[in-house]
Amino acid sequence: MPLRYLFQRLLNNEQLIERLSHWWPLRWAARKTAQGLVRSIKAAEEVAKSETTRAAIARGTSFSAKFREELKKGLEEINERKRR
Repeated sequence: MPLRYLFQRLLNNEQLIERLSHWWPLRWAARKTAQGLVRSIKAAEEVAKSETTRAAIARGTSFSAKFREELKKGLEEINERKRR
């Protein structure tokens, strides 16, 4: 709780924010964070484009189609048994 209060007070101080933005360790950390984000986005895009991902999507789609088909058959059988 006191830490939150302290951060709120510090982050509302424009002069402090301006000084921190010119501090090289903070700029370096921001650059490294941005580089990491860009790398992770590129890696995620490559995985999404890969053949393995396409095959997994196709398997999932065929599974869901077969599941729906079997579910319909099962419901039809139940309805036929009730009619008898």
